[in-house]
Amino acid sequence: MDKRILAAVLLIPLFSVSIPFIVEDFIDNPQKVILTVGVYFNNTVVPYSKVYIYHLTEKGPELISSGTSDERGIFSSIIGIPRIYKGKLNINGSVRDIFASVNLLVIVSKKDEGLLSSLAFSVDPSFMLFPLGSHSVKVNLRKVENEQKLGVLIPNNKIEFLSYTPPNEESWQYTTVVEFSTWDNIWVKFDFGFGTKIDVQVKERVYDTTQGKYVTDWSDAGTTTVTVDSPLSSDFYTDQKTIIEQFYFKYLHTAVLVDEIYWVEHVYAVDTNQDPIADKRFINSWSGFSSGSNPYITEQNSQRQINLYKAYGFVFSVGVSFSRSGISVGLGVSYQSSPAGNITIKTGTWNSGYRAYTYGYEYGFRKSSTVWQKG
Repeated sequence: MDKRILAAVLLIPLFSVSIPFIVEDFIDNPQKVILTVGVYFNNTVVPYSKVYIYHLTEKGPELISSGTSDERGIFSSIIGIPRIYKGKLNINGSVRDIFASVNLLVIVSKKDEGLLSSLAFSVDPSFMLFPLGSHSVKVNLRKVENEQKLGVLIPNNKIEFLSYTPPNEESWQYTTVVEFSTWDNIWVKFDFGFGTKIDVQVKERVYDTTQGKYVTDWSDAGTTTVTVDSPLSSDFYTDQKTIIEQFYFKYLHTAVLVDEIYWVEHVYAVDTNQDPIADKRFINSWSGFSSGSNPYITEQNSQRQINLYKAYGFVFSVGVSFSRSGISVGLGVSYQSSPAGNITIKTGTWNSGYRAYTYGYEYGFRKSSTVWQKG
């Protein structure tokens, strides 16, 4: 056995570990991940919960591991994920290999206590030890409404179970990824290179077959990451304009059955191998009013690049509609993925004593405005 693999295996924490893993698997699944799930309800550990781990693929969720959390509410499993090379990027002055992020979904259920929740997230082989890395998540369970004892399926309930049709539908939506405003003699452009990444919110709702109805409304369930395969950049824009750039992303509405009782539905953005397949750009007039904290300042006749980074919340939103089911769900877009794109500010001349101020710190500069100000 390779000493690096042996050392990594010996360092696996002493949790309840499901290990569907042999050394030869590294040939087919070159990146292995020790995925650790902590289960809580109201900040209290929930032991002996059922845990399901799915890979959110372009075709839908695929179960890759399952098990039960231990007495400390911990479940750990070694899973294999794809390691798809996208190219090299300069990140903070360091050139490194970038791989596609892999989107995962954890669903946790404590059936006898009426607790259920899920969390979508991505793991990035670009920043993991190879061939064996690690990642941990915390799942906060919530109560789902029930009018009768969980797990009891009477004949009428089985009719309701059969009447439910699990969704499996796709929708393509233009999704805003960057917005910037500029002024006279200030030029701004955006760049999304190979391997840059964009986060989109995931939402879930739960259908209870023992009641024949939805017992939750749509709620937040984490994010998926879309990795850029086809780099896109714009020309420089100037003259009192706001530019809004949208990428064409694929979305899925799917469901998985949990504990033979619940259909847990999700709407999520899919990472395909050709993102974005198309883009759309809007150019609007702008009044020039701008304010905020921690602006970037660019001197006259200068140029600087501003990296997009983690914002304090979702910066944009997208409405995703599905024709067959007739549902429409609003999802937040872009708040933390790294590596992200950038904007470039280029200035000409203006009145003496003025400099270009770029605002948008609270948005991670994914949404920004640049104006001349004295100071």
